[in-house]
Amino acid sequence: FKTPMVQLISEDGRVKGAIAKNDDGDYIAFLARDGVVLCTGDIGGNEEMCEDLAPWVAKCAQNLCWHNGSSDGDGHKAAVWLGAQLDDGPFPMIMHPQANRHNSACFLFVTKNGKRFMNEDSYLQGRSIGINQTGEKFVWSIFDSDWPTKLPATLPYGGGLYWGQTYAYGKGQWSEKMEQDVFDWGLKTGVTVMADTPEELAEKMGVDKEGFVNTLNSYNEMCRNGRDTEFGKRRELLMPLDKPPYIARKIGPAVLAVVGGLKVDTSMRVIGEDNAPIPGLYALGNTAGGRYAVDYPMVIPGNSIGFALTFGYLLGRQFAGK
Repeated sequence: FKTPMVQLISEDGRVKGAIAKNDDGDYIAFLARDGVVLCTGDIGGNEEMCEDLAPWVAKCAQNLCWHNGSSDGDGHKAAVWLGAQLDDGPFPMIMHPQANRHNSACFLFVTKNGKRFMNEDSYLQGRSIGINQTGEKFVWSIFDSDWPTKLPATLPYGGGLYWGQTYAYGKGQWSEKMEQDVFDWGLKTGVTVMADTPEELAEKMGVDKEGFVNTLNSYNEMCRNGRDTEFGKRRELLMPLDKPPYIARKIGPAVLAVVGGLKVDTSMRVIGEDNAPIPGLYALGNTAGGRYAVDYPMVIPGNSIGFALTFGYLLGRQFAGK
């Protein structure tokens, strides 16, 4: 603990161990019998590496990779110094629209020009990417005062993280009080605003008034007609926002991890410049690449940590000769 690796030890082309530095500033060599497994996290806490390999990190409202200093890309760098290959950039990211720690729902999202920019009926990674592509770190999610009826009515079609509580349809009870507490918190902190008219709401949001009023009117008309001619939102989720007071909640994507890394084979051996494994060098978790192409898929939630656990187990069996 508190002894991070600074360099790998290589002899005759084979990785034999690692050099680490402790809190006292002493360098310590750790020699390995079978090899070194890099489990040093991702690159999200390294601004230079992100600028080069994952430039969208800088576009997010919040970076949660910084919290403990364990996502600095030190394992990536140590391997590259020995000739390891990295995934092609840009690296994909795990993102949730949680920069203000509350739910975004699925009604109407607008940018600072007051205009809609995506189908709000999307999963949390999709919503985060949509916000990223606006070039803005935060956008606004719009509600009306009938949200206690409208929001739970959307849950059979979506729900889940940062839609309407962390809620799975058919499991447990959706809580109006919990949602109201989030609204109250937002009003106190200024990340949620409320107004009696769309014009007044636009002023409080600081968005283009004419653009927002036109967007809201157009959106409500599509909802009444039951057809989203802009982005194709499902008919079941087209609910007019026409009952004042109106509410706007600021939402933005937060980076949880950058899931690009060192190229590995199916035995988790790190691949070198000659497209052959570097003897004695392995990578797991977010240090290992080859798992994702351009995006982190949410079809199976938690698949990144599932990958780390599963292939860590399999590599342990491999070392044990089982």
